[in-house]
Amino acid sequence: MMTPKFETLVRSGADGVAKAREISAALTSPLVLPLDLRGADLRGADLNRLNLRDVDLTGADLRGADLTGADLFLANLTGADLSGANLTGANLTAADLEDAVLNSANLTDANLLSANLEGASFDSSDLSGATLSHARMTLTSFDRCEFKGAIL
Repeated sequence: MMTPKFETLVRSGADGVAKAREISAALTSPLVLPLDLRGADLRGADLNRLNLRDVDLTGADLRGADLTGADLFLANLTGADLSGANLTGANLTAADLEDAVLNSANLTDANLLSANLEGASFDSSDLSGATLSHARMTLTSFDRCEFKGAIL
């Protein structure tokens, strides 16, 4: 099984993520692995070719990361745990965050334009300056969140 090697590659930072993306793109079906990326430093990483469904990204540093959802298998964060993650300035345009947990996350200046946030939890998160235009937010929880300067 290649899960441990793939996880190590992704955890190694932006260059490792680029290599993992190449591997994932070469597969005939989307790569779905039970990755544990708690606390990973993924600042500025291009993660839009990885299927991050149900991945544990608790406390990960995703500042400036590209998590855009341009087609079917891109930026799938369905059920992912991003509790306490730093997503400052991250691009999550059209990302699928259905049922994801983003409690106590920092989404300052994040772009969530047209993202699927259905059933997601953002409790106690900072969404100051975030763009949430056209996002789907059915049953989404935003208890005790900061929205100063956010575009809703």
